Amino acid sequence: MLDIVVSDVSRKGVRAQSDPSNPSALSNKEFIRNGEVIEFNCNADVVQVPPQFLEILGLSISRQLHGSTEMVVVALYTFGNFGVQEAKNPNSRDWTFDFKEPSNPTVSTRDSSIKWTMNDATCADAAMYECKVGYNGDAPLQTLFGHQNVSARGKHQKPSSV
Repeated sequence: MLDIVVSDVSRKGVRAQSDPSNPSALSNKEFIRNGEVIEFNCNADVVQVPPQFLEILGLSISRQLHGSTEMVVVALYTFGNFGVQEAKNPNSRDWTFDFKEPSNPTVSTRDSSIKWTMNDATCADAAMYECKVGYNGDAPLQTLFGHQNVSARGKHQKPSSV
């Protein structure tokens, strides 16, 4: 039986957490078993956008599979006149995406989010996961990242005797 282990990685000054009870965590589990459900959240709180900045311009969840050099966008959410909600689901996997719209976009887009539920996680999903948030801050279009490593591990098995 293979497990997928989620470990925290701090990069670019942002600590991405895994915590099943915290909606501000990037992932909902410390580890999962093959075939279990794992959720990824991307919002202003995950990457710790300072609370005074209310205008979120876009969100994305990406992953870089272990052994790959490319970070691939899995879900993208942008706002404004050309707003986009885009999800990439390879091979029709059992994944769901929930794009939460801002409750009052004329005042703030800070409460917008992406929730990605992977209902069929396997060891092939071992990757570096990233939540990226673009926002208007002290200068236009600042970006914060939160990263989390998810790796596969197998349980040690005793050799069988013949």
